[in-house]
Amino acid sequence: MTDDLPASGAPTPPPAPAGPTDPLADLRRRPYVYRPPLAPQKLADVSPSAPSPEPSDRRPRQSVFFALLAVVTLACSAGGFLLGHARNAPAAAAPANSTGTASAAPAPSPPPFDAADGTALLAQVVPVPHGAKKVDIGGAAGVFDLGDYADRDFPDDPAESARMRARQFEWMAERGWVTTKGVEYHVQLVEFASPDGAQSMLRSREYSVGEADTTWTTFTVDGVDGAKGYERKNTDPSGRHGAVVYASQGNLVVVIFVYVKGSVDESAVSALMRTQVARLPG
Repeated sequence: MTDDLPASGAPTPPPAPAGPTDPLADLRRRPYVYRPPLAPQKLADVSPSAPSPEPSDRRPRQSVFFALLAVVTLACSAGGFLLGHARNAPAAAAPANSTGTASAAPAPSPPPFDAADGTALLAQVVPVPHGAKKVDIGGAAGVFDLGDYADRDFPDDPAESARMRARQFEWMAERGWVTTKGVEYHVQLVEFASPDGAQSMLRSREYSVGEADTTWTTFTVDGVDGAKGYERKNTDPSGRHGAVVYASQGNLVVVIFVYVKGSVDESAVSALMRTQVARLPG
C-alpha cells in the first residue's frame, strides 16, 4: 500500500531542537585512568643465619665434662642468690611526673558520613552565594545516583562506571552558579561507603589530570590537607579557562570545577574549598 507514504518531494520536517549543552562537558567528560592502591612496602630480605656446626663424633674428655659440671653448679647458685635478692628488694619509685595512670588512647576516627537518600549529602554542599545566578545541573534536584552521574560525567567510559561501583559509590550531590563577574563554579560531593572508595577515586582523578595529561598545570590549595588544583593551559573555543580542584575527607570526595574567561583566581578557589571542607562532618 502506497497511500500511507509521503508524497514525493514533500518537505522534510525540521529536526527537534537540541537540548541544553553543558559548558563544563570538556572538563567533566575526560578519560580517567585507573590507579591501583599503593602497594604495601615489601619486607626486607632476611639474611640466612650461619649454619650450625656439624656435631663431632669424638667424645669429650672426662676432665672437660667435670669442668663444665662445676660451671653449671656455680651458675645455679648465683642465680638463686640474685633471684632471692630481687624478691626482697623494694619496688622502684615511679617518676616524679607520673600520674600513675595509663596514657590516654587516641580519639577514634569519626564514622563515615551516611546520606540515606542523597538529600542529606546535598545539604552539605556550600549554598549558592548571594547575588550569584544558580545553574541548573540536572539530576534529581542536584542529587545523582550512579546511573545519572555516569550519563552526565563519563557517558562514554563504562569502565569508570564499573570502577565506581567497585568503590561502593553511593551518591553525588552538586550545586553550580555563575558569579556577578562571570565566573562559573560547580561543587560536587561524592559519597562512598568507606574512605577506601574515596581515596581510590581521588588517586585516579589526580593521576588522570596531574600526571597522565600534560595539558594541565598544578597549583596549591592552602589550608586543606591533601587538596590539589589543576588548571588547563589552553582555552576552549570561547576563550575560557578551566580548572578543577580535588580534596577528600573521610568517605567523601570534594570536586570543584571552575570556568572563567581569563586567568583562574587560585586564591578564590582555595577559599571556596576551605569553606566547603569546613562544612563537612568530622
